[in-house]
Amino acid sequence: MRALIISSPNPYGRGGEIRSYKVLKNMKHFKVDIDLITDLNNSLVVNELTNYVNEIYKVKCPSKHEACIALIVRLASSLRNKDYDLVISQSEHPRYSLSAFSVSRVLRRPWSAIVNSFTYICPSSNKISLSRFARNSIALHALNKTIVHLVSYAVQSELLRRGFRFNNYDVLEIPVGVDWEVIEKAIKHKPEKEYDIAFMGVLSAEKGIYDIAYVIYKLKKELNKNIKALFLGEFSSSIERSRYLSVLNKLNIRDNIIFKGYLTGEGKYRELTKARLFIFPSRVDVLSISILEALALGLAVITWDLPYSQEFTTNAVIRTRSIDEISRVTETLLIDDDKREKLGKIGSEYAKRYTWENAALSEYRAYLKTIEWWINEVK
Repeated sequence: MRALIISSPNPYGRGGEIRSYKVLKNMKHFKVDIDLITDLNNSLVVNELTNYVNEIYKVKCPSKHEACIALIVRLASSLRNKDYDLVISQSEHPRYSLSAFSVSRVLRRPWSAIVNSFTYICPSSNKISLSRFARNSIALHALNKTIVHLVSYAVQSELLRRGFRFNNYDVLEIPVGVDWEVIEKAIKHKPEKEYDIAFMGVLSAEKGIYDIAYVIYKLKKELNKNIKALFLGEFSSSIERSRYLSVLNKLNIRDNIIFKGYLTGEGKYRELTKARLFIFPSRVDVLSISILEALALGLAVITWDLPYSQEFTTNAVIRTRSIDEISRVTETLLIDDDKREKLGKIGSEYAKRYTWENAALSEYRAYLKTIEWWINEVK
C-alpha cells in the first residue's frame, strides 16, 4: 500500500499532533509506503520523521487556511506519477481535511481523515464567525463524502448534540497509546502516597475544577480530614486562576490543593503515582488521555457519566451523575484501601492494550476500510 498523508506530526505539540507522530513512527511494522505533506516548521522533528516515511514535502503555510490549502494542492499536483492508493488527513481540521479532499480530486484517489475532535469542524463552535462557520460547514460536507475514522464515539455524540453528524464513519479500536517505558520507570520507584486525589488537564471550569473544589470542601467537613489534592496543568487564563483561587479561599481549602503546573514525561508520572485516586469531572471531552494514563499507573478513576467516559469499558472507571455521588464514591474509596487497590490493578491491566503499536495497527486497518468503502461506492 502506498499512502499520501497530510498532517503536522509533532511529539511536542497538541494531542492530535502527538498522535500523528507516534502513529507514523510505528507504522513501519506494516507494509505501508508513506509520503508526507506537512506544514511543520520544526526541522528537528522533520529530520526525525525521515526515519519513518519515504518522502517529506514541506509547505510553508501562511496563517490563512485557504492559502495553505491552495499551496498543498499545488504541491500535490506535481505528485501525479506517484500512484498512491489513498490520501489521508490525520486531522479533521479544515486545513488538512479540505487539503486531503482537494488533493484526492486532483490525484483521483480515495481519501479519508482521522477525526480527533468535533471542535474544528462543528459549524456551531463557541468562537463562531461567518468565515469559520463557512469553513467548518464546507469541511463537514467534504468529510461526509467519504468514510471517516473517529478516535471515539463521543465525537459523533457531541456533533449530534449540536445538530450535525457524520454519515459514514467507524471508530478506531485503539486510537492512542501510552508511553509504557516511561510509566514503568515511574512505577518502579513506588513513592509514598502524598495526595488523596489527583487531577491532570487544563485548569478550567469546563474540565471540572470547581466540582473538585466542592468535593474537597465536602470531604474535609465529613471526614474531618486534611484532604490533599494534586493538580497537574496550567490555568486556561489568568482570569480563571484568580477566580478559582478566590473560591478556594472562600471555602477555606486553598492549602488543600497543591498546584504543580504542567509536567511531562517521567516527572509527571512519578507525581501522579503519589495519589490514591484520580478525579476527572470534565464536561467537554471525546477521548481523555489523562484517564488512560491514570489507569496505566494503577489509579482508579472517578468521572462523569458522559460519552467520553463510556469509551473506557472497565470497572476501574467509575461514572457518576452528580457532584454528591462523586463525593460519596471518593469517600468510600479513600476509606477502603483494598477496594481501591483492586480497582487500580484492574485499570492497569485494562490499559495494557493501549500501545502505540496497536494504535498504528488500528489506523492501518482504517486505511484498508477506506479503500474497501471507496471500491464499494464505485460499484
